[in-house]
Amino acid sequence: MQRFRKRKKLNDLKKSYQIKYGINARQFNSIHIILKGKIASRKECYKSQIKQTELKIKGLQKIIDSEKKKLAKLPLSCGRNQKSIRSKLRFTIHQKQRKLAILKDRLVTLKRKTIYDIRG
Repeated sequence: MQRFRKRKKLNDLKKSYQIKYGINARQFNSIHIILKGKIASRKECYKSQIKQTELKIKGLQKIIDSEKKKLAKLPLSCGRNQKSIRSKLRFTIHQKQRKLAILKDRLVTLKRKTIYDIRG
């Protein structure tokens, strides 16, 4: 796989792999086609993962915004030891913001990854 990334000429690779592994040209071509397919598949999966993550981020941001509006409308609660609706809502917002940060980090990581093409 590394040699494919280095962009060596396919014929040079074929010759060296035939000698090193004792395979014929048809076997090499079959392996080459399988690798090309796997790389193309992985590229499509990355695109799909990026789209899904972006959609999750948008949806979560909408939820956070609506929860913040609800929080602003709620009256202040009395009593320190009671679990008020307001404190539960603040905790929910906090957890949603944590999830949002995780999704944004995942999106950055997905966009940073590269998949190498195989010539041929």
